[in-house]
Amino acid sequence: MKKWFIPTMLLSANLIVGCGKVDTSKKQSKPVKAQAVQVSSTSGGVRYSASIRANMQVDVAFKVGGYIQSIAQVRDMSGQTRYIQEGDILKKGTVLATVRQSDYQAKVNQAKSQQEEARTAFETSKAQLVEVQSGVEASRSQLAEAQAAFDRASLEFERAKTLFANQSLTKTDYDAAKAQFEVAQARLNTAKAQFRG
Repeated sequence: MKKWFIPTMLLSANLIVGCGKVDTSKKQSKPVKAQAVQVSSTSGGVRYSASIRANMQVDVAFKVGGYIQSIAQVRDMSGQTRYIQEGDILKKGTVLATVRQSDYQAKVNQAKSQQEEARTAFETSKAQLVEVQSGVEASRSQLAEAQAAFDRASLEFERAKTLFANQSLTKTDYDAAKAQFEVAQARLNTAKAQFRG
């Protein structure tokens, strides 16, 4: 009997609930927006958010300061020309911008003038160096000649001293040899002073 008791109770409860009074009042419906189905194409493709970086990035700067004379231009999608912007694709060697030449042309001309003055001064110095070198060579040659003349006069004077001591030379010849020796010594001293000075 216990077996049948639980299923009987469940069946009775279902009958009582199912046979109850039906609510005949209408519930209000909630308003919704609707739109007719349309065919559209997705030609734009799929869009993603991303940061794109180039393989190589180049910093652009002028070598000299000044005002910009011109900036490179490119054609956009509509065929209009516009100034280049960040992200534009350019060929290698494209001149991006030029500086107004009048700003630095005067400096270039001044530098060329200074270079020419320096070249002239260098050539003058070079000529003076050649002149000094030839003067040094002349002084060296004069010094060598004076040294040779002094050596000869010194030898002659020593011989004259010996001969005069043996009374084989006259006083006049001795004085002449002594005078030649003194003149040769003075010339040698002068040549040495010129060579050093």
